[in-house]
Amino acid sequence: MLFFITNLVISVILTAVIMIILVKCLTVNWERKNRHPLSFLMPVVLTVVLLYVSLTMTVPRLLDSVAVVTKACTVEEVYTESGTIGSMTIQAGERVLHYNPWQFTVTAGQSFRVTYTPRSRFILEVTEIGQNGTR
Repeated sequence: MLFFITNLVISVILTAVIMIILVKCLTVNWERKNRHPLSFLMPVVLTVVLLYVSLTMTVPRLLDSVAVVTKACTVEEVYTESGTIGSMTIQAGERVLHYNPWQFTVTAGQSFRVTYTPRSRFILEVTEIGQNGTR
């Protein structure tokens, strides 16, 4: 759960920093103090970056924080194969689940019961069921 909370805080801080930079760039534009002609377009670029970061990272994690507090997370059985394990991700069907590599060790050929957040898909709890398909 600490991994999820840390990622939530980082994404909120990142969104706030982008927002502050956007406001500063808009202020420079409004006061007509731009030094370079291309700096007029910086608010447009920052708006696109802000939308991407907030829609893909911050908003899903903020919505999932309610599910974490109320313990209404999704529970699913996952069988891992050699091609489905990444450095911090597990491919479970069409979904990509994110896990903390310092908290959980995931090896190929194991079955796990995982509890994860519904929108951002951070694994909160892992229980090993069996190895090589045995239960």
